[in-house]
Amino acid sequence: MWKHTFVTILGSLLIFPASSKAAGAGSLEVGPNSVLIYKSYSGPVEREWILRLARFGPDVVLEWESFANQGTLHLFRNSVLNGTSFSLFGLFEPGVEKESKKVMTIWFSRKTYGELVSRGRTRIKVNRFPRKLELLEEDRFRLSVNRRPHEVSVIRAEDDRGAEWVLLKDPDNPVLLEYTERKYRLALVSFQTRSQVSLRWLRRLPPVK
Repeated sequence: MWKHTFVTILGSLLIFPASSKAAGAGSLEVGPNSVLIYKSYSGPVEREWILRLARFGPDVVLEWESFANQGTLHLFRNSVLNGTSFSLFGLFEPGVEKESKKVMTIWFSRKTYGELVSRGRTRIKVNRFPRKLELLEEDRFRLSVNRRPHEVSVIRAEDDRGAEWVLLKDPDNPVLLEYTERKYRLALVSFQTRSQVSLRWLRRLPPVK
């Protein structure tokens, strides 16, 4: 099981001793101009993904870039509310203005998150394959927020393929903070609530869909 005593951020090592207190605690104030930085680990290969939000509600519009590609993504309101399918990176197509009416990524839909919390279990399709998720426990998770150590409340779940999911404990922002399976890990390492960096490719917001 992965331990959260350290998080690698932007090529440097930010250490959180087990006895230290994080600066502030709670949820994440996500909105326009928020930036989420993820890192994925597959064996010795480490990659970074940067997501810049243009709109967060009632639908989600964002632009993204990885180590080699970039694009935009529009998650429709129906996906945000009722989507029962999830894809880690299948919606991130290079150079494409991608739209999704039914599939979510990075965030769980309100419906899926609500079922997991209220019933202790839910069913989703991950990359088109069905999985059953069981709620394990509530916990805390450490990351960098606005370049400072921060701790948030989370829920942990495990699916029937042995993968562990860590979600922010927030029905209005059920963002995926960490996903771990046998040879792969994805983690949100840095979050900025109001980035000074403007959007790079989105010049005009699409209408709410």
